[in-house]
Amino acid sequence: DDMKKLVVTLKYLNSSYANFFLILLKTGLRFAELLGITLEDIDFENKTISINKTLDYKKGAYDENFSRRFKSTKNKYSVRTIPVDDAVIYMFWRNAKGADKDESIFGSIKGFQYNSSLNNKLEKTCKYAGVPVITLHGLRHEHATYLVSQGIDSRAVAERLGHVDDSVTREVYIHRLETERVRDNQQIMRSVSKI
Repeated sequence: DDMKKLVVTLKYLNSSYANFFLILLKTGLRFAELLGITLEDIDFENKTISINKTLDYKKGAYDENFSRRFKSTKNKYSVRTIPVDDAVIYMFWRNAKGADKDESIFGSIKGFQYNSSLNNKLEKTCKYAGVPVITLHGLRHEHATYLVSQGIDSRAVAERLGHVDDSVTREVYIHRLETERVRDNQQIMRSVSKI
């Protein structure tokens, strides 16, 4: 499976970039939401993260100290608290060393402020792993698709992703599962016809 290969590669690389990509894959966060996470948003004891802002990564989006500005989430449903596993907690802890409690954990790392820079790095990582190239937003799709494929209710997935309702979740992610199911059924029929 391509995602398993990518995860193995990211764990092997174990860099700030690799951690960033793994967190996106394991949480389903939007790129700017992950950049908006500060130490104040992480409950290390209860293993949750609160998504309540994003980092404005657009050109010229700086405050008076020439630091990136935070802004509101995409919509009111995007404000949420989600549980995370030990690996995600550790990756946050590891990358937060030296960060102020109200400073973006990843936003201060050179190159992390730009979607295009990170997508280029992810493309190189995918090629290194020998898997099809995926984008940052594609990692979010993979997260949702994986949860749905594991039998998680689409409403729970939608809530975790910060969607207004589960219609987007069902439309986008379940369509992908249906496409895979059709492909698998075609492969089954080709195999069975050889018996």
